[in-house]
Amino acid sequence: MQKISAYILTYNEAEKIEAAVSSVLWADEVVVVDSFSTDRTTEIATALGARVVQVRRTLRSPCPAYLLAHSVISLRCKIWSLLGA
Repeated sequence: MQKISAYILTYNEAEKIEAAVSSVLWADEVVVVDSFSTDRTTEIATALGARVVQVRRTLRSPCPAYLLAHSVISLRCKIWSLLGA
């Protein structure tokens, strides 16, 4: 059976990240792709068991395409789901 990754894009989503991560804890892997949040987003996500990957978003790079292209190599599973917090 193939494993499933849940992939959550974030930036300063401390108020929503707990619900977002909790909703996909059934996945084999939860990856939070964060754009260097200045709130507690990454701290909360890590405490819930998610793996946090930091990717800097620039004004010239579209989101989420840029984040996906530069972070998908970090996924450990073959099937993934993309979510926004």
